[in-house]
Amino acid sequence: LAGCQRSPYPILDSEYWIEDLMLTFPTFYWIDNDRVIFTGAPYGQILENQKRGELFRAAVNIWDTKKQVVTQVAQRGSGLCYHNNYLRYSYESGDGPPESRQPMIGEGTLDRVTERPSKELPRDAQLYTVRNWFTCRDFDMRQLPGYGDRMRRIPLREGHGYLEAGEKDLRTPEMPLRLFPPGHPEGIELPLQEWQMSDRSITYLAFENVYLLYNRRPQLPGIGTTTWPKNLSYPLHFLSPNGKVRTVEVPYIERMSGGASFYPVRSGIVASVGDHPKHKATYLVRANGERIKLPIAGFIITAVASPDGCKLAFHHDEDGWLGSSKPPQLKMINFCN
Repeated sequence: LAGCQRSPYPILDSEYWIEDLMLTFPTFYWIDNDRVIFTGAPYGQILENQKRGELFRAAVNIWDTKKQVVTQVAQRGSGLCYHNNYLRYSYESGDGPPESRQPMIGEGTLDRVTERPSKELPRDAQLYTVRNWFTCRDFDMRQLPGYGDRMRRIPLREGHGYLEAGEKDLRTPEMPLRLFPPGHPEGIELPLQEWQMSDRSITYLAFENVYLLYNRRPQLPGIGTTTWPKNLSYPLHFLSPNGKVRTVEVPYIERMSGGASFYPVRSGIVASVGDHPKHKATYLVRANGERIKLPIAGFIITAVASPDGCKLAFHHDEDGWLGSSKPPQLKMINFCN
C-alpha cells in the first residue's frame, strides 16, 4: 500500500452547529454544487446560550460554500428532508411545557414554504405509510407487490423502483437482494446477500448515478465486528439503477473496524477509521491505493458528496463521546480545487 501524503485539500467551516438526528440518512443536502441546506444555529450563538443555561433551537439554513454565506429559510426546523427543490421539516410551536406545544410541518419549495399544524396519520395508515428519504415524500407500501408479507422493501428514487432486502426480521442473511426497476415485476437478482447491507443504510451518489451499499461485518453474522481482520480489504458495493453491481475493495487501513465509514467522491473514497476520538483518522483513498491523510480530527458523523462529486459536506464532531464545549459543526472539503 502506498504511503500517506499530506492533504492539499482546503476545508471550509460554516461556523454553524448542525442538527443531525438521523443515524441512517443525513439531514443536510446539496441543493447544487455550491449550496447546502441544513438545520442548525450559529456556533457563537450556541456557546452564548450554553453560558446562560438557555436552550437553543435549530433553524433551516442554506450555506453557500462559494460565497461563504449562510442565509435562513425558516426560523425553526428539525428532521429536514430535501429533494429536487422540495423541502420538508417539522418543529413544535410555542415555548410552554411540551403538552402545550403544537407540532408543525413546513413544506414547499426554496422560494415558497408553507407551515401548517401536523396531523397524525390514522392508525391503519401508519401501518403502510413510510417516508421515502430519497424523495422526501410519504410512500404507500401497498403500491408494492407482496405488501403484508415478511419481506423488507426499500423505495428508491423516482424511476428506480425498489429494493427487496431480505426478510424484516433479518433472519435470512444469505438471501439474495433483488432490484425491481419499473416494468420488471420479476425483479433482478443481485450478486449481493442481505447480510452485506443489513447494518448500513443505502445511499445515493448523484455524480455516478449509483447506490452505495456496505456492511460492518467482514463475514456472515456471528463474526465479531470490533476489529477488522488485518490486511483484509473493505468491500463497497455500487448498485446501478439497471441492476449492475460494481464492487470496490478499500485496502486495509490501520485501526480499521466495523465502525468505519466510507464516502465516495470523484477523486476516490473518503475513509474514516478508528473507534476512539484519539485514534480516529480520515483518509482519501485513491483508485491506485494511495492514501492522503485529511486534516480532520475526531469523528465524521455523516457526510454527503456534492452532485458533481467534487465536494464533501460533513457533520464534524471533533471530540466524539469524550464531550467538550464544541458542538458538532457543518464543514466542507473540496477535492477539485
